[in-house]
Amino acid sequence: MEKCPFINLVFGLSCPYMTYGKEMINMNSQDITRSIIGTTIDRGLREMSEDPQRSVRKLADLGKRFSKGRFQARLFSLFQELLRNDNSSYYLLINNLLKDTRWENLRTFGLNVGYNGWTAGAKIIRKQTLLRKTDIPWILIFHYNPKLTKGLSLKQIAEYIQKGKELGIFCFFLWQENSLDGSSELLELIEENPDCAFIWQIPDLPLGCETISKIADCDNLMMSLPYDCTHSQENACKLHTIKAFFAYYLFYENSDIIEQISEISNQIINEHCSFLLLIAKGQNNRSDDLAEYIYNLRLEQTLPIFPVDIYSDFAAVSSIISEHPCIFELLSDGQVNAAASNCPPYLFPDWQPER
Repeated sequence: MEKCPFINLVFGLSCPYMTYGKEMINMNSQDITRSIIGTTIDRGLREMSEDPQRSVRKLADLGKRFSKGRFQARLFSLFQELLRNDNSSYYLLINNLLKDTRWENLRTFGLNVGYNGWTAGAKIIRKQTLLRKTDIPWILIFHYNPKLTKGLSLKQIAEYIQKGKELGIFCFFLWQENSLDGSSELLELIEENPDCAFIWQIPDLPLGCETISKIADCDNLMMSLPYDCTHSQENACKLHTIKAFFAYYLFYENSDIIEQISEISNQIINEHCSFLLLIAKGQNNRSDDLAEYIYNLRLEQTLPIFPVDIYSDFAAVSSIISEHPCIFELLSDGQVNAAASNCPPYLFPDWQPER
């Protein structure tokens, strides 16, 4: 079993190399491949909305049959095993996602993670890893604090994104701190990179009408809201109105959080959310017990949510792609978070962003 996050068929179906008859589609033409996979996802979404249980199983079988490579084969083997359970909570999770989220949002985000990130991008990462003799992550984590005059800027983040694509990185975690200033420019950055998948994690502040309108235009975006804070429910309601794809996030300091997961799950389900992101406060607070619990909870399929331990699961996906757990996190002051990152201090040794 693989401890990989985001296990759902929208993402998973984006992974396999599709075939037609006995002929393998020419993977040099990535646009054609992406179009074919996108069409398959469109059909799958329609079928899942009509008969989730039957269509999900069929898609899992199809994906397993035509998947190639270490990631895809393991992923779909896991799908098949989980979906043998007729009472799997994932059927309800998928139903809730299809009911509460724009299908184009699910499709685009899923394609950008599953195909651009975990398939085409992963191939580039493995090649670059050999050439550079250094580990390369599949996702970059950026902290952005618009209140810092000499902190990491959106211009610098945009430069990192372009450099990341050259290495095969198409997934980015934008962790905004203390203020929502610059939201319009940040969302423009997301729109300017339609081939990438973004998670935008925001502080506990109200989202304005203009920001909500711009979020509705970003189909390659997953929002991340703080759990059970002053503006959490208000923001969740606004995002639900535009059927945006969003998660709740929660910080933890030790494995005591395990006792709260079930209660938390029930609450976020009522707020039309299906994903819970758990984030350790500091390297010393990461819990192997929690990581194992979250992994087992996903396998048990007792709750219609998908919990993710950010650092542990991101590292696990990296291990599948390039055989080594690799995380790269830039703090809002522009410094590498040495406690979290286990890539080389300078992922881009011949280049540094302009100040």
